[in-house]
Amino acid sequence: MFGGVSSASNAVQTAAIQSMLDYCASGFGGKKATNLRLHTITTTINVPAGVTLEWGAGFTANPTFAWWTKAFNGAMITVGEGSRIIRPQLTGDGANFTGPGISIATGNNQYIHDPYIVDMASAPIDFPTGGVGVSFTCYGGYLSNHTNGGDGVSFPATELTTTGYRFFTNTKLVNSIYNLKNGNMTQIVGGYSAGMDFSANTTGRVLVSLHRCATTTLTIYGREHHIANCSIGGDVVFDASCQYVDFVGNLCGNVTLSAAAHDNSVIVTTPGATITDNSGVTSNVIIHSAMAKLGPLTVAGAALPATDDGGALGSTTKEWSDLFLASGGVINWANGDVTVTHSSNLLAFAGAASGYQFDALLIPSANDGAPLGSTTRQWSDLFLATGAVINYNNGATTLTYSANVLTLAGSPGASFAVSNGFLGAAGFVFSSSATAGMGYSTGAGGTVTQATSKATGVTLNKATGKITTAADALAANTAVSFTLTDSAIAATDLLELNHQGGGTFGAYLLQARCAAGSATISIRNLTAGSLSEALDIRFAVKKSVDA
Repeated sequence: MFGGVSSASNAVQTAAIQSMLDYCASGFGGKKATNLRLHTITTTINVPAGVTLEWGAGFTANPTFAWWTKAFNGAMITVGEGSRIIRPQLTGDGANFTGPGISIATGNNQYIHDPYIVDMASAPIDFPTGGVGVSFTCYGGYLSNHTNGGDGVSFPATELTTTGYRFFTNTKLVNSIYNLKNGNMTQIVGGYSAGMDFSANTTGRVLVSLHRCATTTLTIYGREHHIANCSIGGDVVFDASCQYVDFVGNLCGNVTLSAAAHDNSVIVTTPGATITDNSGVTSNVIIHSAMAKLGPLTVAGAALPATDDGGALGSTTKEWSDLFLASGGVINWANGDVTVTHSSNLLAFAGAASGYQFDALLIPSANDGAPLGSTTRQWSDLFLATGAVINYNNGATTLTYSANVLTLAGSPGASFAVSNGFLGAAGFVFSSSATAGMGYSTGAGGTVTQATSKATGVTLNKATGKITTAADALAANTAVSFTLTDSAIAATDLLELNHQGGGTFGAYLLQARCAAGSATISIRNLTAGSLSEALDIRFAVKKSVDA
């Protein structure tokens, strides 16, 4: 905690603040520093990696209680890896001194909470060219440049990383703008600004939502930006460089797509706004509230294509969800070549080899008399209701669905096997048997005995089994390792170990580390004396993956 001494010079107090932060970073200071009073800062303050710098009171309580005033040219604060700044109160005296407020030039995972940074000659928050600031987050705050319309936040012109994600939530840029440049990925949620400058953006990606942008003209440059549910104070212009830009929102002006802007999506919800498409291409999707009708579309007669076979109802990527037809409705292919006609609980199929009728049950002509599909004509999917049962041989084996559970059942003594593959599940797999449990069956296991010592490797290509160790001496509180070569083991697997027999129970610690086709097994003597015992170690491979 730092309050300062009013009689000390500004330079002395600035040095004292830096010493306090360095002390916190040394590991003896608790990693957190608190500022309690006004200071005039005479050189850049660096918040070291992992240190939190917190102001004792927020600006809404007393905006001049713990104010830091700039008295030099340059950034007031720089931040290190994983550092956090809470409620900073900075004023830049921008009429007399140059430089930004907080500069994020290195590191990642920095956080700034509720900043109040005003009157800066440069951006209150600045990411220098080639800066890092990966996974930077700013929550809330009030940022203002000395110059009306100047940068409130300035992003890097070039990146050193492809993961430079920066997040701003409910941040207010008063009479100041976001200068987006080429920050790899910027996300702005809520808050407001005087504008967003995309003019230097060629490779960055910007996601903006629920934001109030007061600019009279917002010109968008670059590609793959997503601007949704924002309020824009004037016109929106898509530059020729725009590609894969999504814009959905309300605006006080109009929208213009410049020549060559392509593959963009524009949805305008403002009544009276106009959309001018000068792109000269057909790949832009443009929707205006005046063009869209919400709710059912009612027609008094047939809805027809312009010519025979001249249009599709939906497409391969824009499909209708349902089709509702009245009693007696007909689906007619090629002017009667094949028809499906409804009449009172019956669907009649006509044409195509005289047609077929389906009324209630669809059954074969005799028991085991016909397949459902064939080896070359296979059904694509099977949809069954809650409680549905797939029944083999009159109940010899059944598969029943109920309340998100599939139950596989059979006659007493029945077994279920998966041959030459595996049985997978996207949910729980469990046993309700009080005695059967789950695990490996006969044939999956094996045994092996060490030849010389507890450090001698063994080979057993089985998913489970027993390893009998040598009986050589293992010193007190000492570990020895050996390699189990086993083709059943993958590098991502888990190897469960159990001291099954032989030796003193509770005297050993067993651990394993898997690799591709092998595992290293460690045996540690936990006792205070040497032990010369042959151990029976039971092992089982448990399959695991990274994704």
